[in-house]
Amino acid sequence: MSEHQEKNLCRCLENVLEKKRPRRDLLKASIPVCALLATGQLPTTTAVGGDKKTKTVKGDTSLCTYCGIYCGACNIYSGDIALHAGELERILDSYGFTFRNAPEIGEAYPDFKRVLDYIIKRFTPGPTCRSACNSGLQDCPIRKCAEERSVETCAFCDEFPCEKLQVLEPEYGIVAELREQKEKSLQAWADKMAARVAAGWSYVDLLDPRD
Repeated sequence: MSEHQEKNLCRCLENVLEKKRPRRDLLKASIPVCALLATGQLPTTTAVGGDKKTKTVKGDTSLCTYCGIYCGACNIYSGDIALHAGELERILDSYGFTFRNAPEIGEAYPDFKRVLDYIIKRFTPGPTCRSACNSGLQDCPIRKCAEERSVETCAFCDEFPCEKLQVLEPEYGIVAELREQKEKSLQAWADKMAARVAAGWSYVDLLDPRD
């Protein structure tokens, strides 16, 4: 869990306990935490002689996509996108942006809100990319090809690397990630990615054009 997620969850818990915010907001804020716990990406602690000993859980290979992306680091899978879209909608509605604070956008706001509602509904945590994730790639040609060839990931295909991967290579650098899977092992790569996620990293850090 990133530092931002942790602070957001703590603030939300405090506000719910003080009855400043409804309980449903706490549920929304806890989505990323639940996703990380469910996929074994948060460190667990066990008491040893009164002290706490940190134990890092292994990465989950079921979160490794065929194409070299790790679902555990995806902001769709973690629920971050739906969470922040919902929080933005709540804040804007609370401040009355439909008419009071920004009358010049009053007519456009219903359309904007429909976009937010769509994002919240579409990009909630769901299946991983090994099935049909919520990113909109239900008919992914890479997944279809890998399933037909019965390979664990594209790294273990006789034709790796192929042109199908080029659509993702410029943004994600997946060829190097897949080579690492082949050289070390899928489990070792999943462990590395899970450790990065536990330290607060996600694909936003890779894709953000401002960096």
